[in-house]
Amino acid sequence: MNKAHALLFALMMMTVSFAGCTSSESGSSGESGDMDSGVEDFYIESTLYNFTSNGNEPMIFVTMNNGSDMNWEFVVLHLSVNQENFTSCTNPLDESGSQCHATDDGDGYWSQGETITIREGNENLCDGSHNCNVQIKISESYINVSPIPNMIFESLNRSGVESVVANETGWINLNDHRSDIIILDFMAHDCSTCHAVQEHIEQNMDPWTEKANASGNNLTIFGYGSWYAETIDYLNETSGAYHRPAYPTGLGSTDAATLEDGSTTDPVRLFTTGGTGQIPVVLVIDQEGYIIAREATGTPADNWEKFDGVLNEALEGDVEDTISSRIAWEEPTLTPVYESPILSI
Repeated sequence: MNKAHALLFALMMMTVSFAGCTSSESGSSGESGDMDSGVEDFYIESTLYNFTSNGNEPMIFVTMNNGSDMNWEFVVLHLSVNQENFTSCTNPLDESGSQCHATDDGDGYWSQGETITIREGNENLCDGSHNCNVQIKISESYINVSPIPNMIFESLNRSGVESVVANETGWINLNDHRSDIIILDFMAHDCSTCHAVQEHIEQNMDPWTEKANASGNNLTIFGYGSWYAETIDYLNETSGAYHRPAYPTGLGSTDAATLEDGSTTDPVRLFTTGGTGQIPVVLVIDQEGYIIAREATGTPADNWEKFDGVLNEALEGDVEDTISSRIAWEEPTLTPVYESPILSI
Protein backbone atom coordinates (compact mmCIF):
# COMPACT_ATOMS: atom_id res chain seq x y z
CA MET A 1 0.00 0.00 0.00
CA ASN A 2 1.49 3.30 -1.11
CA LYS A 3 1.61 6.18 1.31
CA ALA A 4 2.26 9.85 0.84
CA HIS A 5 4.47 10.53 3.82
CA ALA A 6 3.50 13.88 5.25
CA LEU A 7 6.23 15.98 6.81
CA LEU A 8 6.20 16.59 10.55
CA PHE A 9 5.46 20.09 11.67
CA ALA A 10 4.00 21.86 14.67
CA LEU A 11 0.60 22.79 15.97
CA MET A 12 0.79 26.40 16.99
CA MET A 13 -1.92 28.37 18.77
CA MET A 14 -1.67 31.97 19.67
CA THR A 15 -3.84 34.90 20.57
CA VAL A 16 -2.85 38.36 19.45
CA SER A 17 -4.68 41.62 20.14
CA PHE A 18 -4.47 44.33 17.53
CA ALA A 19 -5.41 48.04 17.49
CA GLY A 20 -3.67 48.81 20.77
CA CYS A 21 -5.70 46.32 22.83
CA THR A 22 -4.27 43.72 25.21
CA SER A 23 -5.37 40.22 26.01
CA SER A 24 -7.24 39.68 29.24
CA GLU A 25 -5.21 36.52 29.81
CA SER A 26 -1.63 36.42 31.02
CA GLY A 27 1.13 36.02 28.46
CA SER A 28 4.05 37.77 26.87
CA SER A 29 3.92 41.51 26.57
CA GLY A 30 5.24 43.66 23.78
CA GLU A 31 4.95 43.26 20.05
CA SER A 32 6.61 39.92 19.46
CA GLY A 33 7.19 36.58 21.10
CA ASP A 34 9.23 33.39 21.00
CA MET A 35 7.58 30.00 20.91
CA ASP A 36 9.75 27.17 22.14
CA SER A 37 8.15 23.89 21.11
CA GLY A 38 11.18 21.68 21.56
CA VAL A 39 10.76 20.55 17.94
CA GLU A 40 10.16 23.75 16.02
CA ASP A 41 11.04 27.16 17.48
CA PHE A 42 8.95 30.05 16.17
CA TYR A 43 9.19 33.81 16.56
CA ILE A 44 5.92 35.65 16.02
CA GLU A 45 5.17 39.33 15.76
CA SER A 46 2.47 41.66 14.59
CA THR A 47 2.85 43.36 11.25
CA LEU A 48 1.73 46.58 13.02
CA TYR A 49 -0.50 47.22 10.04
CA ASN A 50 -3.14 49.94 10.25
CA PHE A 51 -6.13 47.82 9.38
CA THR A 52 -8.92 49.13 7.17
CA SER A 53 -12.17 47.67 5.87
CA ASN A 54 -10.31 46.07 2.95
CA GLY A 55 -9.26 42.42 2.77
CA ASN A 56 -5.83 40.95 1.98
CA GLU A 57 -4.11 42.96 4.72
CA PRO A 58 -1.07 41.48 6.52
CA MET A 59 -1.76 40.34 10.09
CA ILE A 60 1.29 38.57 11.55
CA PHE A 61 4.83 37.47 10.71
CA VAL A 62 5.93 33.98 11.75
CA THR A 63 9.62 33.03 11.64
CA MET A 64 10.89 29.49 12.04
CA ASN A 65 13.99 29.95 14.18
CA ASN A 66 14.73 26.25 14.38
CA GLY A 67 13.42 23.19 12.60
CA SER A 68 13.43 21.10 9.45
CA ASP A 69 12.12 22.30 6.10
CA MET A 70 8.35 21.87 5.80
CA ASN A 71 6.81 21.20 2.41
CA TRP A 72 3.77 23.43 1.94
CA GLU A 73 2.03 20.54 0.22
CA PHE A 74 1.46 19.03 3.66
CA VAL A 75 0.97 22.13 5.80
CA VAL A 76 -2.54 22.66 7.17
CA LEU A 77 -3.34 26.15 8.44
CA HIS A 78 -6.45 27.16 10.37
CA LEU A 79 -7.52 30.57 11.61
CA SER A 80 -9.93 31.76 14.29
CA VAL A 81 -10.77 35.43 14.74
CA ASN A 82 -12.28 36.62 18.02
CA GLN A 83 -12.96 33.09 19.26
CA GLU A 84 -15.04 32.17 16.21
CA ASN A 85 -14.79 28.69 14.69
CA PHE A 86 -11.54 27.79 12.97
CA THR A 87 -11.58 27.98 9.19
CA SER A 88 -9.05 26.68 6.70
CA CYS A 89 -6.44 29.04 5.30
CA THR A 90 -4.83 28.80 1.90
CA ASN A 91 -1.07 28.32 1.78
CA PRO A 92 1.56 29.74 -0.58
CA LEU A 93 0.91 27.00 -3.15
CA ASP A 94 -2.74 28.06 -3.48
CA GLU A 95 -4.54 31.13 -4.69
CA SER A 96 -5.67 33.35 -1.82
CA GLY A 97 -8.94 32.19 -0.32
CA SER A 98 -11.68 34.05 1.50
CA GLN A 99 -10.46 33.79 5.12
CA CYS A 100 -6.68 33.88 5.43
CA HIS A 101 -3.61 33.24 3.34
CA ALA A 102 0.07 32.51 3.98
CA THR A 103 2.85 33.87 1.77
CA ASP A 104 6.49 32.81 1.77
CA ASP A 105 9.60 33.22 -0.38
CA GLY A 106 8.10 31.17 -3.18
CA ASP A 107 10.26 28.04 -3.06
CA GLY A 108 7.52 25.71 -1.84
CA TYR A 109 9.06 25.13 1.61
CA TRP A 110 9.02 26.79 5.01
CA SER A 111 12.68 26.70 5.98
CA GLN A 112 14.67 27.49 9.10
CA GLY A 113 15.19 31.24 9.39
CA GLU A 114 12.38 32.02 6.97
CA THR A 115 9.58 34.42 7.86
CA ILE A 116 6.12 33.90 6.42
CA THR A 117 3.23 36.34 6.48
CA ILE A 118 -0.29 35.40 7.54
CA ARG A 119 -2.69 37.85 6.00
CA GLU A 120 -6.41 38.26 5.52
CA GLY A 121 -7.97 36.54 2.55
CA ASN A 122 -10.45 38.23 0.28
CA GLU A 123 -12.74 38.97 3.22
CA ASN A 124 -12.01 41.69 5.76
CA LEU A 125 -11.30 40.22 9.20
CA CYS A 126 -9.68 43.08 11.16
CA ASP A 127 -10.71 46.66 10.41
CA GLY A 128 -9.02 48.46 13.36
CA SER A 129 -12.31 49.45 14.96
CA HIS A 130 -12.34 46.73 17.62
CA ASN A 131 -10.23 44.02 19.22
CA CYS A 132 -8.98 41.47 16.74
CA ASN A 133 -7.85 38.34 18.57
CA VAL A 134 -6.38 35.82 16.18
CA GLN A 135 -5.63 32.14 16.70
CA ILE A 136 -3.54 30.22 14.18
CA LYS A 137 -3.08 26.46 14.12
CA ILE A 138 -0.40 24.72 12.11
CA SER A 139 -0.97 20.99 12.12
CA GLU A 140 0.81 17.79 11.20
CA SER A 141 -1.06 16.01 8.43
CA TYR A 142 -0.93 12.28 7.82
CA ILE A 143 -2.44 11.29 4.49
CA ASN A 144 -2.97 7.64 3.61
CA VAL A 145 -3.07 6.98 -0.12
CA SER A 146 -4.39 3.46 -0.70
CA PRO A 147 -6.67 1.55 -3.10
CA ILE A 148 -10.36 2.13 -2.56
CA PRO A 149 -12.35 -0.64 -0.86
CA ASN A 150 -14.47 -3.03 -2.84
CA MET A 151 -18.04 -1.96 -3.58
CA ILE A 152 -20.99 -4.22 -4.36
CA PHE A 153 -24.35 -2.76 -5.40
CA GLU A 154 -27.49 -3.69 -7.31
CA SER A 155 -27.59 -2.56 -10.95
CA LEU A 156 -30.43 -1.46 -13.21
CA ASN A 157 -29.79 -4.78 -14.99
CA ARG A 158 -30.43 -3.53 -18.51
CA SER A 159 -29.57 -5.91 -21.31
CA GLY A 160 -26.41 -4.80 -23.11
CA VAL A 161 -25.62 -2.13 -20.50
CA GLU A 162 -25.32 -3.48 -16.94
CA SER A 163 -25.53 -7.11 -18.11
CA VAL A 164 -22.01 -6.93 -19.55
CA VAL A 165 -20.44 -5.80 -16.25
CA ALA A 166 -22.73 -7.28 -13.56
CA ASN A 167 -22.99 -10.85 -12.32
CA GLU A 168 -25.80 -13.25 -13.21
CA THR A 169 -28.08 -11.74 -10.56
CA GLY A 170 -27.52 -8.16 -11.76
CA TRP A 171 -25.13 -6.99 -9.04
CA ILE A 172 -21.97 -4.98 -9.74
CA ASN A 173 -18.76 -5.94 -7.92
CA LEU A 174 -15.89 -3.46 -8.38
CA ASN A 175 -13.31 -6.15 -7.65
CA ASP A 176 -14.36 -7.83 -10.89
CA HIS A 177 -13.00 -4.79 -12.74
CA ARG A 178 -9.81 -4.02 -10.78
CA SER A 179 -7.63 -4.23 -13.90
CA ASP A 180 -9.76 -1.60 -15.66
CA ILE A 181 -9.57 2.17 -15.54
CA ILE A 182 -12.84 3.07 -13.81
CA ILE A 183 -14.91 6.23 -13.78
CA LEU A 184 -17.16 6.12 -10.70
CA ASP A 185 -20.00 8.64 -10.74
CA PHE A 186 -21.82 9.29 -7.46
CA MET A 187 -25.22 10.48 -8.65
CA ALA A 188 -28.99 10.43 -8.10
CA HIS A 189 -32.15 10.78 -10.16
CA ASP A 190 -33.23 14.01 -8.44
CA CYS A 191 -29.75 15.52 -8.04
CA SER A 192 -29.91 18.35 -10.58
CA THR A 193 -26.22 19.22 -10.35
CA CYS A 194 -25.34 15.58 -11.02
CA HIS A 195 -26.88 15.77 -14.46
CA ALA A 196 -24.02 17.95 -15.73
CA VAL A 197 -21.51 15.26 -14.72
CA GLN A 198 -23.59 12.65 -16.53
CA GLU A 199 -23.72 14.87 -19.61
CA HIS A 200 -19.93 15.30 -19.64
CA ILE A 201 -19.39 11.56 -19.33
CA GLU A 202 -21.90 10.69 -22.03
CA GLN A 203 -20.45 13.24 -24.44
CA ASN A 204 -16.98 11.76 -24.08
CA MET A 205 -17.40 8.07 -23.24
CA ASP A 206 -17.07 6.82 -26.82
CA PRO A 207 -13.81 8.66 -27.66
CA TRP A 208 -12.47 7.80 -24.19
CA THR A 209 -13.21 4.11 -24.82
CA GLU A 210 -11.57 4.23 -28.25
CA LYS A 211 -8.50 5.88 -26.78
CA ALA A 212 -8.24 3.23 -24.07
CA ASN A 213 -8.64 0.35 -26.49
CA ALA A 214 -6.01 1.78 -28.84
CA SER A 215 -3.51 1.71 -25.97
CA GLY A 216 -4.42 -1.76 -24.75
CA ASN A 217 -6.39 -0.46 -21.77
CA ASN A 218 -10.00 -0.99 -20.75
CA LEU A 219 -12.33 1.75 -19.52
CA THR A 220 -15.39 0.93 -17.42
CA ILE A 221 -17.88 3.56 -16.23
CA PHE A 222 -20.28 3.13 -13.32
CA GLY A 223 -23.04 5.33 -11.99
CA TYR A 224 -23.57 4.81 -8.25
CA GLY A 225 -27.02 5.85 -7.04
CA SER A 226 -26.20 7.75 -3.86
CA TRP A 227 -29.61 8.81 -2.59
CA TYR A 228 -30.79 5.57 -1.07
CA ALA A 229 -34.40 6.69 -0.65
CA GLU A 230 -34.66 6.48 -4.43
CA THR A 231 -35.54 3.00 -5.68
CA ILE A 232 -34.05 0.94 -8.48
CA ASP A 233 -37.25 1.50 -10.48
CA TYR A 234 -37.04 5.27 -9.97
CA LEU A 235 -33.37 5.35 -10.97
CA ASN A 236 -34.35 3.37 -14.06
CA GLU A 237 -37.05 5.89 -14.98
CA THR A 238 -36.43 8.73 -17.42
CA SER A 239 -38.41 11.75 -16.21
CA GLY A 240 -38.06 15.50 -15.88
CA ALA A 241 -34.45 16.66 -16.33
CA TYR A 242 -33.14 13.14 -15.75
CA HIS A 243 -32.58 10.33 -18.19
CA ARG A 244 -31.14 6.92 -17.51
CA PRO A 245 -27.35 7.05 -17.91
CA ALA A 246 -25.94 5.47 -21.05
CA TYR A 247 -23.36 3.72 -18.84
CA PRO A 248 -23.87 0.95 -16.24
CA THR A 249 -25.69 2.30 -13.18
CA GLY A 250 -27.00 0.91 -9.94
CA LEU A 251 -28.35 1.85 -6.53
CA GLY A 252 -26.00 1.79 -3.57
CA SER A 253 -26.56 1.19 0.11
CA THR A 254 -25.10 2.12 3.49
CA ASP A 255 -23.08 -1.11 3.56
CA ALA A 256 -21.99 -1.30 -0.08
CA ALA A 257 -18.26 -0.83 0.69
CA THR A 258 -16.18 -3.53 2.35
CA LEU A 259 -13.08 -2.35 4.23
CA GLU A 260 -9.84 -4.31 4.70
CA ASP A 261 -10.95 -5.59 8.11
CA GLY A 262 -14.13 -7.06 6.62
CA SER A 263 -16.48 -4.43 8.02
CA THR A 264 -18.89 -2.62 5.74
CA THR A 265 -19.61 1.07 5.39
CA ASP A 266 -21.30 3.67 3.21
CA PRO A 267 -19.25 4.66 0.11
CA VAL A 268 -20.95 8.04 0.06
CA ARG A 269 -19.42 8.82 3.46
CA LEU A 270 -16.00 7.64 2.28
CA PHE A 271 -15.71 9.60 -0.93
CA THR A 272 -17.67 12.82 -0.50
CA THR A 273 -15.97 15.91 0.92
CA GLY A 274 -15.67 15.58 4.69
CA GLY A 275 -18.04 12.62 4.61
CA THR A 276 -20.98 14.97 4.19
CA GLY A 277 -22.69 12.90 1.52
CA GLN A 278 -22.86 15.88 -0.82
CA ILE A 279 -22.95 14.88 -4.48
CA PRO A 280 -22.00 15.00 -7.30
CA VAL A 281 -18.61 13.39 -6.88
CA VAL A 282 -16.91 11.64 -9.78
CA LEU A 283 -13.67 9.66 -9.51
CA VAL A 284 -11.13 8.19 -11.88
CA ILE A 285 -9.64 4.98 -10.49
CA ASP A 286 -6.53 3.40 -11.97
CA GLN A 287 -5.92 -0.28 -12.73
CA GLU A 288 -4.59 -0.87 -9.21
CA GLY A 289 -7.57 0.71 -7.46
CA TYR A 290 -6.12 4.15 -6.63
CA ILE A 291 -8.03 7.37 -7.14
CA ILE A 292 -6.11 9.54 -9.61
CA ALA A 293 -8.68 12.27 -10.34
CA ARG A 294 -11.69 13.67 -8.50
CA GLU A 295 -14.28 16.32 -9.25
CA ALA A 296 -17.08 17.45 -6.93
CA THR A 297 -19.10 19.67 -9.25
CA GLY A 298 -20.73 19.34 -12.62
CA THR A 299 -19.40 22.71 -13.71
CA PRO A 300 -15.72 22.89 -12.72
CA ALA A 301 -14.02 26.26 -13.15
CA ASP A 302 -11.38 24.78 -15.45
CA ASN A 303 -14.05 23.21 -17.69
CA TRP A 304 -12.89 19.68 -16.78
CA GLU A 305 -9.32 20.35 -17.93
CA LYS A 306 -7.57 18.79 -14.91
CA PHE A 307 -9.93 15.82 -14.58
CA ASP A 308 -9.87 14.99 -18.29
CA GLY A 309 -6.11 15.54 -18.46
CA VAL A 310 -5.38 12.88 -15.84
CA LEU A 311 -7.96 10.53 -17.36
CA ASN A 312 -6.48 10.84 -20.85
CA GLU A 313 -2.99 10.23 -19.49
CA ALA A 314 -4.26 7.03 -17.89
CA LEU A 315 -6.12 5.91 -20.99
CA GLU A 316 -3.14 6.41 -23.29
CA GLY A 317 -0.35 5.16 -21.02
CA ASP A 318 0.61 2.66 -18.36
CA VAL A 319 -0.43 2.62 -14.73
CA GLU A 320 3.02 3.99 -13.78
CA ASP A 321 2.32 7.18 -15.72
CA THR A 322 -0.26 8.43 -13.21
CA ILE A 323 1.24 7.22 -9.92
CA SER A 324 2.08 10.83 -9.02
CA SER A 325 -1.59 11.74 -9.43
CA ARG A 326 -2.83 9.31 -6.78
CA ILE A 327 -4.84 10.98 -4.05
CA ALA A 328 -6.24 9.95 -0.69
CA TRP A 329 -9.83 8.87 -0.27
CA GLU A 330 -9.68 9.36 3.49
CA GLU A 331 -9.60 12.72 5.23
CA PRO A 332 -6.10 13.63 6.50
CA THR A 333 -5.42 12.93 10.17
CA LEU A 334 -4.30 16.06 12.01
CA THR A 335 -2.20 15.50 15.14
CA PRO A 336 -1.62 18.44 17.52
CA VAL A 337 1.98 18.58 18.70
CA TYR A 338 2.37 22.13 20.04
CA GLU A 339 0.36 24.85 21.78
CA SER A 340 1.86 28.25 22.37
CA PRO A 341 1.42 30.61 25.31
CA ILE A 342 -0.80 33.63 24.73
CA LEU A 343 1.00 36.58 23.22
CA SER A 344 -0.31 40.02 24.12
CA ILE A 345 0.73 43.01 22.00
